This record gives sequence, structure tokens and C-alpha cells, in this order.
Amino acid sequence: KKKLAGFTLIEVMVVVGIVAILATIAYPSYTDQIQKSRRSTGKAALQDVAARMEQYYLDNKRYTLGADGTDLTKIGLAATYNSPDGGWYSISAVTNATTYVLTATPRLAQVGDTKCATLTFNNKHEKKSTPAGNSCW
Repeated sequence: KKKLAGFTLIEVMVVVGIVAILATIAYPSYTDQIQKSRRSTGKAALQDVAARMEQYYLDNKRYTLGADGTDLTKIGLAATYNSPDGGWYSISAVTNATTYVLTATPRLAQVGDTKCATLTFNNKHEKKSTPAGNSCW
């Protein structure tokens, strides 16, 4: 008899099974790393807005941004400001004369980041996130 070269169906199925097992292990780690890197753009955007808030305070002796305390155009940003590098976070501010709280809310694919759903930063330089207790900063 002549021996045929090639792979049997069983050999191909074993390889497919191994690849599937590796993919189910690797994919969650991959998505966690992607979300973590996107989170850094949200933190950087918060730091940028905080620096602008401090400059506004130096110039005007107050943090208040407009009648409702949320007008980011007063510090040179768009009314609806999204983080640079993909807009993975929407940045909002709530201010009064002496305090501010900045919040980065996830957008687009970053909404799936359940470890650090929102990031906040205030005039006391307190860094928080929800859900609380995670090391998002």
C-alpha cells in the first residue's frame, strides 16, 4: 500500500482544540490590558482638565465655570470634552467657587471596563474610582 501524506481529521481537530483553549485563556488578559491602557488616557485627560482648572482659579480667584458650574468652554475645552487618543472617556466637571470634581466616564468600547467604571479627581487632588477599592490610579 502507498502511504498518503497529510493530516488526519483527528490531528486537525486536536490542533483546533488546543488553539481554542489558548484563546480562551489569552483573550481576557488581552482585553484587560487594552482597557488598562485606555484608562491611562482618561487619567491623563483628568490631569489636563485639573491643570486648566487651577489656571482658571489663579486668573479668576474661583473655580466656578458658568451658571451651572459645568461649562468647560471657560477653560478652553469643548462643551462635551472627550479624552484624546480615541475619546474613550467623557470628561465632565462640577464646580463652585472653592471646589471642583472632575469625572471621567467611559465611552465606546471602554464601557466594558467594570474594574474602574468611572474615575474622579478633585481640587484636593483626591483620586477615586467606582467601584471603590480597585487600584485604578
